[in-house]
Amino acid sequence: MLTLAEHRFGMKRNTMAYSLGQAAKAAGISKTSLHRAINKGRLSAAKNDNGAYEIEPSELHRVYPPAAEGNSAANPNLVRYGTQETLAETEVLRREVELLRERLDDKDGVISDLRERLDQSEQERREKDRQLTALLTDQRQQVEPLPATAGRGFWARFARGSRSA
Repeated sequence: MLTLAEHRFGMKRNTMAYSLGQAAKAAGISKTSLHRAINKGRLSAAKNDNGAYEIEPSELHRVYPPAAEGNSAANPNLVRYGTQETLAETEVLRREVELLRERLDDKDGVISDLRERLDQSEQERREKDRQLTALLTDQRQQVEPLPATAGRGFWARFARGSRSA
């Protein structure tokens, strides 16, 4: 029986394929989880003549990292996430998050400073508007009042003018 890699790519296998149980042990996960991954297409596997799955080690470890021997029962999180690479990557990502939070705090500070400046500028502009309005109002009060005859119409002035003559 050809394995999946042999069938699809014409490759000869140089290692033994895992059964579902062996693959589950090698990855440190349950057989049910592996079966779900195969059904969803995340993990490819071929069935042998007996109907049992054959999973290539490279395919299995492409999706699931190898289980740490001896630690799998004590701490299941170390099986999937406790490799040296992932711990280093986690530390790098934590530092990056810390730096991004600092930058975000700096930007929040700049935004609040700009808002304060904008509010202060708005208050200064309103004060200048009040001063200009006051100046304009003062100039209007200094204008001389119109003579009493200025408000009368033509006929009233004409009739008054004819009386005085």
